[in-house]
Amino acid sequence: MTCIIGLRDRKNKRLYIGGDSCAGDIEQYTTYTIKNPKVFSKGDFLIGYTTSFRMGQIIERFLTPPPIPPNKKLYYYMIDDFIPEVIRILKEHNWSKNTEGREHSGVFIVGIKDSLFLVDDDYQVAEYQDDFVVCGCGKSYAEGSLFNDDSSKAAIIRAFNAAAYFSAYVIPPFKIISRTY
Repeated sequence: MTCIIGLRDRKNKRLYIGGDSCAGDIEQYTTYTIKNPKVFSKGDFLIGYTTSFRMGQIIERFLTPPPIPPNKKLYYYMIDDFIPEVIRILKEHNWSKNTEGREHSGVFIVGIKDSLFLVDDDYQVAEYQDDFVVCGCGKSYAEGSLFNDDSSKAAIIRAFNAAAYFSAYVIPPFKIISRTY
């Protein structure tokens, strides 16, 4: 019921993460426009989430990202340090799920320094070659829009508009946050 977009603008050395304002009930085929954004910053981190407002609220309110060790690749930092802290706080606040001995939660995007990571519901970390990453039900529409586009805030807005046009579960206004790297 959402569209979350992470974008790296190499030309201007800027990371963006944006989210729509949809809350939906797929069983009832209803949607609502929410006030609380699905994107936020935690120090140098930009985070946007889908799956559950509660998961996002716990991460926003209680996550203190561990310091990034000097000379450690960000990819390994995400796996070794960041994700274990996310799992810890989600368990502490009774949100992390355990199915057949495997921890899982929801999907979110993390932007740090010049990198974008997709964290899947099994806590796997993916870093893509592209300068964008998208999650949520508007994913395919936004990715199609971003594929041959530039890497700018205007490109994110076009991608959100495409996703909102084709998906009943992507609703403006779109909240976009950014930081330089």
